[in-house]
Amino acid sequence: MTEALKVAVVDEVRSELEKVDSDPDNQSEEEVVDVSKFEIRADQQVSRPPSVLEIKEGQRPSIIASRGDISTGIGKAKSKKTFLVTLLVAVVLKGAIANIRGNLLSSKRRVLYFDTEMSNYHVYRVSQRIARLVNDDFTLHPEDITIFALRELRPDERVAVIKQEIEKSTD
Repeated sequence: MTEALKVAVVDEVRSELEKVDSDPDNQSEEEVVDVSKFEIRADQQVSRPPSVLEIKEGQRPSIIASRGDISTGIGKAKSKKTFLVTLLVAVVLKGAIANIRGNLLSSKRRVLYFDTEMSNYHVYRVSQRIARLVNDDFTLHPEDITIFALRELRPDERVAVIKQEIEKSTD
């Protein structure tokens, strides 16, 4: 990212924060949150969450994602982010591909896939790739995934749709 672009992004974020701060609807009494319950200490035991996605390396698998995680992919343009996400989604839906294993409970197999950058056609192609990896047939859409192409929406509308669909989801 160029320095000029970084400055532009910072200025845009600053401008949006100022709008939020000056909006009377956002003005409320300061709520004090007890943050002690969020503190993690090395001398206290924390149980390992159930993994949803892991890579087998030797005897011990490395966890990529745990139940309840919300993951996003960030990287340079054309760095194969979509390819990686497509593979990981297919693994979760299918159960395993190569040495990558997905561990969804049979009652919690729903995947919500939101794309905010690609055209409908390219998201459609991603859906075909996932179907081919899961079913060996790109014409059969996997029943446990809902895919959304949100590029045409404004950023605030995208956030609203994503929040709505996550809250609606029972899985």
